[in-house]
Amino acid sequence: MLYKYTIPTLFILSSITLSQTATAQGLDCKPEIDAIGEKITVLIDNGKNTGSGTLVKKEGSLYTVLTSFHNFRDSNLKYTVVTHDGQRYSPNVRNIKPLGNDVDLAVVKFRSNKDYEIAQIGNSDNLKRRDNIYVAGFLGKTGTIPIPTYDCFDGQVSANAKQVKVSGGYNLIYSNPAVGGMSGGPVLNQKGELIGIHGRGDGYENQNIDRYAGVPINIYVQLAAGNTRQIPKISQPRQLTADDYFALGFSKGEKGDYGGAIVAYNNVIQLNPKYAIAYNNRGYAYDELGKYERAIQDYNQAIQLNPKYAIAYNNRGISYNNLGKYERAIQDYNQAIKLNPKDAIAYNNRGNSYRRLGKHERAIADLNQAIKLNPKYAYAYNNRGNYYNNLGKYERAIQDYNQAIKFNPKYAIAYNNRGYAYNNLGKYERAIQDYNQAIKLNPKNANAYYNRGNSYNKLGKKFQAISDFRKAAKLYQQQGQQKYYQDALDRIRELQSR
Repeated sequence: MLYKYTIPTLFILSSITLSQTATAQGLDCKPEIDAIGEKITVLIDNGKNTGSGTLVKKEGSLYTVLTSFHNFRDSNLKYTVVTHDGQRYSPNVRNIKPLGNDVDLAVVKFRSNKDYEIAQIGNSDNLKRRDNIYVAGFLGKTGTIPIPTYDCFDGQVSANAKQVKVSGGYNLIYSNPAVGGMSGGPVLNQKGELIGIHGRGDGYENQNIDRYAGVPINIYVQLAAGNTRQIPKISQPRQLTADDYFALGFSKGEKGDYGGAIVAYNNVIQLNPKYAIAYNNRGYAYDELGKYERAIQDYNQAIQLNPKYAIAYNNRGISYNNLGKYERAIQDYNQAIKLNPKDAIAYNNRGNSYRRLGKHERAIADLNQAIKLNPKYAYAYNNRGNYYNNLGKYERAIQDYNQAIKFNPKYAIAYNNRGYAYNNLGKYERAIQDYNQAIKLNPKNANAYYNRGNSYNKLGKKFQAISDFRKAAKLYQQQGQQKYYQDALDRIRELQSR
């Protein structure tokens, strides 16, 4: 009897990466910038999650904090603003709204008799690709960081779109490795001036990891002046720059429109054939469309333009893995790790390729290292759980799936896989609960229907089992999984013959 637990597609590093001549990723800010950032950055805490904010205005004792609107997605919670000196204030968030239509910015206010430093507003239009910038904010709690901690990261501008409307206002794209909790924090130029508000690419659990983006401060300045509630649109597409097309490609890729993203990146490359990041991003889009050979061509070009492009090596490894060329994939992951020894995702991906080759000791070592580097890495926990599942160590696998779900409660694959482990322990009712959740999160998860059918069959619930196998068969057929489709049909015939 065939049971199916899911090994997710290798975790693909997303599009936005180091630019062609970028400095090393993940460096701390310069001391003078760090000092400015620490004084103007506040922690936003609702008791469940944390975010960041930036002090931008003072009128008497009234302070204004500029932040990401998504930090206040739950207006029923009580929010607290914590300044750099540890003082806590209660802002009024009852009627909070985004500052503009499809602009992920909001302001909150609090009163204090203390004298806090206010950000100096810069001009984001002056930013150019490869300019050094700095992102500050409070890192969210992790297994190794028990309380939110201020930090500041160095990076470079990847694109600064000025003539297009990008979803959320995220026209400023960069390589700074911001993490969960830093949304709403300041993006500073080399003078320490505020040139943006960070808000995208906050953690390893988002498949858009490394898509770091912020709202340029000029959008806030315009909205604060009351000129408009819309980001300006351009009426003459022929005037768009490579940066504008890059931002459009970025936005389309975020929404899953990979065909549209490819068209945008084609325009970027036509305008600037040496734009290494655009080749990487277009390769990513091709990979998502299953065009792995075409993706590899783009990654080759990105690496030729920037031989130290760790993310392009990782992504090319994924395309080779998807083609079943596991040894070749491992070569690329090796190079990615050599260039960036703290790259948890490359360790995770290499571990998966080792597992495919049956090299289990190397696989588990890589997955352990991925988790060590990022204790909240849900995908690595899931993959390590799969490793233990393969060995028949189901209780140990469940522990890892628990962690994966803890760090990503919407991780349908982990629910399915945990259900598989419970099923193998004979805990069929418990398995069905997990399959139910997997299906709720992803109604097109054929494996979850198939596995639930097996658990129903174990409980003697023939009709429920047949129903699930029929749903699984239909989905397998739609998804082109002919082998699994036939297997589901065989299960139906077997049950109907009893």
